[in-house]
Formats: sequence, structure tokens, C-alpha cells
Amino acid sequence: MAGLEKILADIEEEARTAAGNKTDAAHKEADQILADARKDADEAVRKIRAETERQTQDLAKRQISAQALARRQMMLAARQEILNDALARAKKSAMSLPVKEYFDLCLSMAAKAAEKHDGRILFGQNDLDRMPADFMDRLKAALPDGAALTLGTSPAKIGSGFILDYGGVEEDCTFDAVFAERESEFRDICREILFREEA
Repeated sequence: MAGLEKILADIEEEARTAAGNKTDAAHKEADQILADARKDADEAVRKIRAETERQTQDLAKRQISAQALARRQMMLAARQEILNDALARAKKSAMSLPVKEYFDLCLSMAAKAAEKHDGRILFGQNDLDRMPADFMDRLKAALPDGAALTLGTSPAKIGSGFILDYGGVEEDCTFDAVFAERESEFRDICREILFREEA
């Protein structure tokens, strides 16, 4: 019996040793799995943080861009309003010049626009009523060679400025038409004067 007990004790000891070894190996494997899981979790957290930071920076950049665009659009709208106001004031100023300066301007415009043949110059009723007596004589003297203009007998249905009529072919020299035709040129001049310091 003693031999059998010895064999059983040896088997039991081997089983305990094997079980202890397996338990140790299982603990080591569990520790390794846990360490790997922690490492993977840390890496995942790092990536999530990096992606969140990148998205936050992108969002901030887009917000800054959107604000800059909105500011530029507001500045452009303000400039357009200032330019429109400046043009309206310039037009109003030209239309409300004192009589002498107004007709001096009309004379200069007519002399430049006149064609080298006979035509008529047509004014609105308001301008006919206040036209200086020597205007047509001064205009005839200012016209280029070959150009001749007579004063139309009927008032034109216009505000300020005049119309040159060459046998039914008309050149609109009203202030409205001149300002409309040369609006981009006038805007460039106003822009240069008003926004010179910003350039």
C-alpha cells in the first residue's frame, strides 16, 4: 500500500505542479492580453484625440474663413453704398450747378459731342427758360469746323443736359445718359479718391 500511496502522492504532486504551471501561464497570458488591450485602448484614445483635435482645428479654420468672407462681403456692400451715394451726389451736384456753370458744362459737352454737319440741340423746358442769352453764340464759336447746331424750337422731354438731333438720329447727352454711359469710369475715379489709403 505504501507504494501505491507514493505513486498517488507523486501523481497528485505532478497534477498540482502542472495545474500551478497552467495557472501561472494563464495568469501571464491574461496579463499579456490585458496589457495588449490597454495598449490598443491607449492607441485608440490617442487616435480619437488626434482626430478630434484635427476636426476642431478644421472647424475653427472654417469659422475664421466664414467670418473673413462675411466681413469682406460687408465691406464690399458698404463700399458699393458709398460709391452709389458719391455718384448720386455728383449727378445731383451737376444738375444743380449755378446757371453759368451749368451752361458752361453743357457748352463744353456739346462742343465735344457735335458731329461735323448740321444738327439741332434740344433742351428741356426748365433749361430753355433759364438759358443765358449768349449761350448759342458761345456754342457756335466753340464748335469744331464743319459742325453747326441750331436751337430746337420745342422743348425736349428731358431733365438736365441736352439731346443732339441730326435729322432724326439723336445723341443723348442728358446727364442721366452721360452718367449711365460712363458709370464704370466714374466709379473707378470715385474708388480711387475714396479708398486711396487702403490700396
